[in-house]
Amino acid sequence: MANFLTPTWDSLFKERNKGGERMMTLTICKACGKEIYFLKTSKGNMMPVNAESISQDDKDFMNSNRDILFDPKKGHISHFVDCPEAKKFRRKK
Repeated sequence: MANFLTPTWDSLFKERNKGGERMMTLTICKACGKEIYFLKTSKGNMMPVNAESISQDDKDFMNSNRDILFDPKKGHISHFVDCPEAKKFRRKK
């Protein structure tokens, strides 16, 4: 089974705006069907984050071809917190 939690960063940008810039694409969790985005962590890894926890300002920033770091202080909620199948997709340490 392919691990959907380890895409390449560029693969998450599937659309382009009118100016030709890459736009972050909303992704659907294959396990529970919830809408998620992937944000980089401070260590450079990508974490699935519940779409509703990302502000419109952050989405606009991402769509202007810039990286957003996962930040719980901004209200970002890791999808691992509430996905019923999270154990299947976590990396082994």
